[in-house]
Amino acid sequence: MDGDLIPDADAHLPWGALEWDKDPRPAEWDHALAALSGHPLQSCLWGDARRAVDGIAQHRWLARRDGEPIWMIRVEERKVLGGKIAWAPRGPTGRTADMSLSVPPGFDERLRAEGFALLICDPWVANRDMARQNDKAARTKPQTIWIDLSAGKDAVFGNLHKHVRNGVRRAAKIGVRVETTCDPKRIGEFVDLCSSISAQKGFELRATSDFVHTLLKDSRNNGDAEAVLFVALKDGKLGAGVIAFRVGRSVHMIFAGTNRDLRQERVGEACQWGVMEWAITRGCTRYDLEGIDPANNASVYEFKKRLGGEEITLRGHVHLPLKFSGRAISWLVRRGTHG
Repeated sequence: MDGDLIPDADAHLPWGALEWDKDPRPAEWDHALAALSGHPLQSCLWGDARRAVDGIAQHRWLARRDGEPIWMIRVEERKVLGGKIAWAPRGPTGRTADMSLSVPPGFDERLRAEGFALLICDPWVANRDMARQNDKAARTKPQTIWIDLSAGKDAVFGNLHKHVRNGVRRAAKIGVRVETTCDPKRIGEFVDLCSSISAQKGFELRATSDFVHTLLKDSRNNGDAEAVLFVALKDGKLGAGVIAFRVGRSVHMIFAGTNRDLRQERVGEACQWGVMEWAITRGCTRYDLEGIDPANNASVYEFKKRLGGEEITLRGHVHLPLKFSGRAISWLVRRGTHG
């Protein structure tokens, strides 16, 4: 069940005297996000692409202490029953995990001033106190796999399941080629592949060719945040693709798909290893596989598990009602009863 996020005035969190900046320049924002090890969905690169392609309004607040970033949040506007919700995908981001699970004193007033009735956060913070595999409560929370890249290429390759290692070698031997691309034709093929997979599995894909193209194009001059499309090709045919998104020293698998007709060529394993090699050369220390569901998507879970890494349970959604109406909206959102 979702938890509550409470404006934090506790003495144990060293907020100090904060200096607030509303909607700082995109380059400044993404630089601060990388310094605080934040998630790509909190980046300006992602938010600006969402605004440009999907028309989603956003707001950003950056808090500094002694001139240094200490806490930040990017929210997207949502409407439920006429109420205005501030939705923070994989945010906020604080200097510590405790700060990422809190809001600074007085921030709720800033949200009210913008007309928001409810803040819903989804912090990118591991819940280390919750058992992952055997705890029923844990299975209601978002889960993922984090791969430690800090040991270097040889160690990371050695941590792959032997079937994955063999698959990478086989793919290279039979001529599977992994490359990065911004070619509109390849982008269209990749989105079509992901769309067909999502339709087969019954989940919504929130990616279009326009969105992916915008994301890749706007990455070119961003040193702190970048999205890259990796494709595995066999005889020029798209076998697999991954949108990898780096922020600072972490890289995330945002969208991915594999052509079932080319599975025996091990295109999926080759593409994933291409992402990891690239991330290691960029100095990344973590690869987040972004979501596992052992119960409802066992095949993808098994594939990701074989890539190595640690299974992680995240904190999940947390709510901060800002008005009386926000409490009612929160109740509806948690139960999925809103229109």
